[in-house]
Order: sequence, then C-alpha cells, then structure tokens
Amino acid sequence: MASLHTLFVENLLAQKEDVFRDLILVLSKGTSEARIAAANLLFHYWPILNPHILHRKTIQYRVQGGITWTSIPCQNLKCTDKELSVRYCFNPVISIKLGETAPPILLCKKCAEMVEDEKKSETKPICMPMSTSSNLICQNKGCESSNRLALGICFSEDCIRSHQYIPLRLCQECLIALHSMNKKEHMKHCGIESAWGTNLERDIVEAIVKLLKETSANIEGLETEGKRPKWLRQLEGGYTLGREIDKMTDERRALSRFGVWLLAAVCAPVPEARPQLIAYMMSMLFQWFATTALLPNDPIGSELEQLKTDFASDWINLAVSNHYQNFIETLMPNPPEYAQVGGVWDKLSTKKDQMREGLNKLLAIMPYDIITLNTWNRLIPHWMQSICELIKDDDFSEFKILLSKIFEPDLCPLPFNSDQLYQFIIDRLTNGNEMDISNALDWIYTLSMMEISIPFSILLDTFSSCATRLSQMELKENNENDLEEEHVAFHVAMIDIIAHQMALNDVCQQDVDTVAEKIFSTCAIILHKPYSRCKHNCDNPELDEFLDCSACQQSAVVYQTVATLLEKLCPKQELRISVHADE
Repeated sequence: MASLHTLFVENLLAQKEDVFRDLILVLSKGTSEARIAAANLLFHYWPILNPHILHRKTIQYRVQGGITWTSIPCQNLKCTDKELSVRYCFNPVISIKLGETAPPILLCKKCAEMVEDEKKSETKPICMPMSTSSNLICQNKGCESSNRLALGICFSEDCIRSHQYIPLRLCQECLIALHSMNKKEHMKHCGIESAWGTNLERDIVEAIVKLLKETSANIEGLETEGKRPKWLRQLEGGYTLGREIDKMTDERRALSRFGVWLLAAVCAPVPEARPQLIAYMMSMLFQWFATTALLPNDPIGSELEQLKTDFASDWINLAVSNHYQNFIETLMPNPPEYAQVGGVWDKLSTKKDQMREGLNKLLAIMPYDIITLNTWNRLIPHWMQSICELIKDDDFSEFKILLSKIFEPDLCPLPFNSDQLYQFIIDRLTNGNEMDISNALDWIYTLSMMEISIPFSILLDTFSSCATRLSQMELKENNENDLEEEHVAFHVAMIDIIAHQMALNDVCQQDVDTVAEKIFSTCAIILHKPYSRCKHNCDNPELDEFLDCSACQQSAVVYQTVATLLEKLCPKQELRISVHADE
C-alpha cells in the first residue's frame, strides 16, 4: 500500500499543480488513516523549509512503510531480458502488436530503442521513483550555490534527463537558473515558507489542529473503551481471545509530531499573523501538552516529549511575545470561542469538566518556563474565583489533586518561591479594597478546605498587615443594628483560616515556641478592630437579640476559635503524664 501511495503522488506531481494543497486538505478534512499516509508524503516531498529550524533541531521522518514504488517489467511479449520499463509508447498499433494491451505500453531501454529505430514510433521517458530518504540538498550536479537547501522539485524531462529521469530536488538559485530561460513551462513544485496571507492559511491551521488532536482522540478513545462493560466490547469485536485488536498504533500515536513540525515551520506566531488563528492553534497545543503527558515512557512517548522542548516551547514563547493577550485568554477559565478546541470542547461537557481540563492544561505547561510571574498573577486569581463561585463543595476532591500539584512546595513545577507563588493573595490582602480582601480570603479558605497548606509565616504576616490596614480603612457604614455580615466575615474568616492552617501545617508542641507568639500577635491585631462599622447594640425589636443577630453570633465564633487555638498552644496540665490501664 505504501508503494502505491508514492506511485500515485509522484504521478500527480508529474501531471498536476497544487498537489501540496491537496495533501493539506487530506490532513485537514480526511480520516485518521488517510492522515498517516498524507503526513508522511507531505514531509517527504516538501521537507521542512525553515532553515533556522533545520540548523537547530533534527527532523526525522520517513515515507510510511519505507517502501518506494518500482517500475513494472517490460511489457513487450518478445522481450527476453524483462528489464524494468523506462519508457512508454502511446501508439496503439505498437501496444497491440508488442504487448497485446491497450496503450500506453511500457518498455525497457532496449525495446524502446528498437521501437524508435525500427517502428519509427516515438517513446517518452518514465519518471523514475524518488528515493525514500529525505534528501534536503540540491541534486543539480552543477550547483554552485552557497545555500544548497532544496526548496523545490522539478519533474520535467529537460531537468531530469541528466539525473537518470529521477525527479530533481533543487535549491532556490538552481530553480531560478534552470527555469528562467525555458520557453516551455516546467512541472515544478515548491512548498511555502509561511502560511500567513496565503489562500492555504485556514486549511494549514486546521491541518495542524487535526494532527495534534490525533494523540488526544486516541487516548480518550482508549479511556472510554475501558469504561464500557467487557461483554459489550466483546460483542462489538473490541476484544478477541482476551486481546484488544483496536489498539492505538504507533503511527497514530506519533501523528501529532507532524502537526508540531508544520506549526513550527510555516505558522510562526509573528505579529502579522491573525490573533484568532494563533489562539486556536495555541489552545490545541496546550491540550496536546496535557494529553501527551499521559503517554507511557516508551520510544514514541519519549519522542513526543522531546518535541515539547525542541519546537513547541519555542513556538509558545514567541506567541507570548507577539500575542500575549491571546495567550492569557486561552488559559482563562472561560476561554473565548475561538480557543474552545479539543478535549471537552469537542463534546457535550459540564462546566466542571471544562475547568478541570483547563487546569490540566495550565499544569501541563508549567514545567517548560512558559508561565512567568506576571502571567501567574494574571491567571490564577480568575481560576480561584471561578472555583469559589462555580465548584460545589462535593467536587472539591477532584480539584484538590490539581491544586495540590500547583501550590504544594514539593509538587509545584513553577520556578517561584513561596512569597511569589502567593503574591496574588498577599497583594490583595495588604493593598486591595474591600472586594479584593473578601475575594482573597475566599481563595485561602477554599485552599484550606482542600487541605492545601500555606506557609504559616506568610499567612500570619499577611493577616497582620491586613488587619492593621482594615483598622485604617474607611469602610462604608451600615445603619445601626444592621446585620453587618460582610465586615464581620473578615475576622471570622481570618481566625478560622489560622485554625485550619495550623492543623494543616502540623504545628506540633516542639514548634509552639516559634509560632505561638506570632499567632497571638496576629489574633490580637485582628480582635483589636471593632467588628461593627458603627456602634452595635442588640436592641432591634424585630430581632431576638443574640439568636437573630449575625454580628453577635459571628463574634462568638471568633472568640471560641481563638479559645480553641489557645488551648492547643497552651494546654492545661502540660506536664501531666496519663497512664491508661491495659484492657
């Protein structure tokens, strides 16, 4: 089958223009099986044209199967040598007389010479098969160019006659020199250096996305298959004798590498590129980062992983430089419509699924020095706010694993220290307005509910500064006897968070001396600020005093929590040794 592919494409190249576009359309609109052949053929006949990429990275690809086509033996029935055919003749008399076949008849060199000499009939040369090895160097014997990188192929007889009728790969200078003086137009083919501004722009972008999707689609397909009942898979032919016959082949697993190469070669994220198309490809590339991280550590998985550092990371960093706003929007919890591609966006999904996959994308690109501190401080507040507003408490366990990988010091792949990691919270608590403080406390409380520990020293210092600042802020006063829930909640939240984080940081008795003074100091500062925004009295006739007064109830919670902290830090009968009788 592979030899038929090369035969078909080379015959097209000899007769038709825009075969490059045809292969791109197969990649963008064809089936997975068709893409395997089309991608290999595209990169075989139009190798990577970007010299900057070639000089820095090694590109390795091959024609699928590694087999080229071969010419058939001579069709002359009287031929004794039966050599491979090298010429053909369209004369119907010759075809019937020598081969008893319809024209054209394919002849070896000896029989072709006999037909021309004795029969006085014209024969034409057959274009011989091109080598399956990707030759990137100009094959013109007289080439004197300083840059011999092959950029095109010529199939016309005038050019290939001196090359044993094998199509000739030519550099830029030879392409111009050999064809500038020709009266007859040669059948030559060149790739493109950049897709932007061409009529193939959208098709190439779609081809890249479809190639990147192949790995994701196959992984998701296997995951879905594993969740279905075994009897149903057996009934539908998914298993035979206990072995799965529809496994993802190496070719389909590795198909996305062609998408990465095409992305780096012809779709550089230059400033003049269309921002929506850059974001579209960038979003799919992030999805590819996340799904390829799930591949096994075999040769294919290692090869795809290497592409991230060799090509994908450089492309993303250039996209960040030239299209930063699109980069930010793509990684937001609610990406724009043009960035909703791949994964959950290609099927019906819940908001929870979309956010979980979005966090997976963010986490997948963190180890590659793509997320800077400025980017982190712009992205993570939106994520924390979306989690607080949209994710139910029952679903916290699903997000706990992802957020732990981001915030836990031993797991975090970001190159930031703890102060930088929590800078987005620190800035809001120490410099933000009431809404900023309220949001930041919600985020810390959510992390605490997910049992994610925050460095205690950072937490206490920030709360101390926040409480001091609250005492200096001019807050909007509520009417007397109003419930005053928002302002009271600051104190409740801070004290409650300190209690939770004390348990999560595992402050044992040996560490009490180092933290007790700071905890007491922080709590004292928090309690020093009056809870109410005006003088508070529980004398509203419509209320049952304490039972209906939210301010009083929350004040009680604060003091009870502080009392509990006090017991932990200064336990009664500290030196008492209890001995329990054996049962």
